[in-house]
Amino acid sequence: AAESLFWLGRYTERAENAVRQSEEQGYAAEFSPELFLDVDPFGGDINGAVVMDDALVVFKETAVFMVTGPGPLANPAAGGGWTQPELITSDVGCVSPDSIGYTPVGVMFQSQKGIYMLGRDKSVSYVGAPVEAFNSQRVVATTLIEDRTQIRFLTDAGRTLLYDYLFNQWSVFTNHEGQDAVIVDGDYYYLRNDGQVWVATPGEY
Repeated sequence: AAESLFWLGRYTERAENAVRQSEEQGYAAEFSPELFLDVDPFGGDINGAVVMDDALVVFKETAVFMVTGPGPLANPAAGGGWTQPELITSDVGCVSPDSIGYTPVGVMFQSQKGIYMLGRDKSVSYVGAPVEAFNSQRVVATTLIEDRTQIRFLTDAGRTLLYDYLFNQWSVFTNHEGQDAVIVDGDYYYLRNDGQVWVATPGEY
């Protein structure tokens, strides 16, 4: 089931209130008209989807749904596969797929009300209260720092936010604005607004 959901999550596409699954893994992404799951229109359009443990999490603008199971069968008429989407929260959702990020304790995302955590126990908590002054900023990349217990929220203007999930503490970076970020061979790279690519030097400012 976990393997099926990985491919399901990787090739999930946004289509307002439908989630589509690619056909068999090992091939280029192909979407059959029959392989889809309707999600309740409540909460607005789908803004992102991730796989967490054995479930597919579907983020809408103001709601979060969760689906379990291996995904639809090759012959949907045979039944089985996905469960019906379960509403996890009805008061917050995700405003940008770029803000979705994994930690060992759950998935973080930016909502209209700030940064929230969807725990592996399906609980939803507001972890961004200490940095809510920056709620209006746009998160363009969310990156888990591999050798530390940190997740970094790169913004295109203002302050970049860093959350330490071990100590439940926040810090902010100045002069750290950009368009995207990635981990390569364990090092953090980010693309600045002026087109330059910078890389973090471990152990130094």
